[in-house]
Amino acid sequence: MIKNFVQLFTFRFVARVLMALRGFLIVASLSPKQLGDYAILFLYVFYFSMLDFGSEFGLERDLPHYSASESKEKCEGIARIGWSTYFILSFIASILLWFALTVFYRHELNWLSIFVALYLLFDQVLRAHISNARIQLKYRDLGIAEVIDALASLCFVMVLLPRFGIQGVFVALVVSLFFAICYLNRVVPIRFLWQFNLKHTFRFIRSSIGLSLITYLSRLFHYLPLTILAFVWSRETLGHFVFAFRVFEILLALFPYLTQELVRTLMYQRLAQLEKGKNRFKILMMPIGFYLALTLCLWFVIYWFSLPIAHWLFPAYVDSIPALQILSLSLIPFGISQIIGDFLSSRVLLKTRRVVSLWVVSTVVQCVLFIIMMLSSYRSPVAASAVYGIGSVFVFILSIFLASQVLMEQK
Repeated sequence: MIKNFVQLFTFRFVARVLMALRGFLIVASLSPKQLGDYAILFLYVFYFSMLDFGSEFGLERDLPHYSASESKEKCEGIARIGWSTYFILSFIASILLWFALTVFYRHELNWLSIFVALYLLFDQVLRAHISNARIQLKYRDLGIAEVIDALASLCFVMVLLPRFGIQGVFVALVVSLFFAICYLNRVVPIRFLWQFNLKHTFRFIRSSIGLSLITYLSRLFHYLPLTILAFVWSRETLGHFVFAFRVFEILLALFPYLTQELVRTLMYQRLAQLEKGKNRFKILMMPIGFYLALTLCLWFVIYWFSLPIAHWLFPAYVDSIPALQILSLSLIPFGISQIIGDFLSSRVLLKTRRVVSLWVVSTVVQCVLFIIMMLSSYRSPVAASAVYGIGSVFVFILSIFLASQVLMEQK
């Protein structure tokens, strides 16, 4: 696992550095109000992306499991119905996103609604190819594709953003996604036969939706508070918070999500191969320990160096640094909670409903805290980050409690 992590981490680190440069370029070019509008468009993309009902995650769970069990016929059947379902739902989601943006922003967006919808479609297709590469353990190809996407998007944003603004950003993202898709389709193609059977489709969605709920609820844990702030705050105030949140998203992609992607597939394979009577929870020790050490080092770097860097490069966003420091600290409990949740949702333990309940309760509690904050006099980005941190600790405590319960049941 360490070899795979290092291999993918190296490429992803390069990709995230390039994406960070792209993000800083966008921040430097857009005013706080424009940055707030940009964030709202990505909220639309996030909510409509959930219309695939987690087909991708069901494939990542089932294909490694049955591959390890040497059930070739079952693998082929799941690939047919799973990939067909995913691509059909992704296309429908893109059409609905375009329609929603056209209806609600018909006098403001013009061509932008088309490019935002295309971005969602191409992003869904790339996610499918990335999932396929993870399933086949092709981490090197996966990392190269991410570097291609990041480098191409940075170059095109540099060219298009000054002339076309936010619309130019989405055009750049669509073109870069296309390049990454072409690369993965050449080196690690998705092999399946199209099949659409309504009964089998609903059965597959029903089996996948629990696992997808865990992932989407963890995403909602981030984006619902931002949605609440978007309704209440001015675009300029939202833009200042978005600066800290965008940097935090880069860290999320580099650490919790990277660890989750690697651990999830390998964990499901090892659980399927583990003999009965063995302590399954020992599988958790290495990824959690490694992740904890990594994120602690990261937080100390951010704590000591983020303010001088902001004074040097982004003086307009210096007031956002305390919010960033608090958000980055919440990476520790949030990432560990994700690892535990994926572990408990395996086909061996089958605790998906409990994990879903955990994320539902945590998300509701966090939203309530944000609403209380908005009704009080503490409405700053720092206060919002503190509430987010409290929510992360809360979900961590619930995850540890749930894992201890399952451990007691296994004895």
